[in-house]
Amino acid sequence: MHLRQMNSFHMELQLTVISIIVNLYAK
Repeated sequence: MHLRQMNSFHMELQLTVISIIVNLYAK
């Protein structure tokens, strides 16, 4: 496991969660 890959994956996951929350609040 490469630390860089994990970091980028974690950042992508955070962005996905944030966009989902934003979509829920936008409704």
